[in-house]
Amino acid sequence: MAFNIDLHTHSFFSGDGVSSPEDMITAARAKGLHGIAITDHNTCDAVNYLLQKGLMRLDGLPVDDFLILPGVEVGTSFVSVPSCLTSRGNRLARSAT
Repeated sequence: MAFNIDLHTHSFFSGDGVSSPEDMITAARAKGLHGIAITDHNTCDAVNYLLQKGLMRLDGLPVDDFLILPGVEVGTSFVSVPSCLTSRGNRLARSAT
């Protein structure tokens, strides 16, 4: 089965995002996506928010058939580096991609 996932999105927790995570999920579902990666600039606040709201799971499984991939776009003085966070047990570990 093929999955359609947007791997680069920004929520209002990012300096350049305007949408709430809930609005992002609604919009992605309306476009037929199976999930999104939230890759806000220099923050993982959306991850904690989604976990608290029950819209994302620590074990990496979808909630209501919709997958949220945690990520962060790390800014440096030279370049922004998108990274992916992977679930290992009950903790999140960062792995550069």
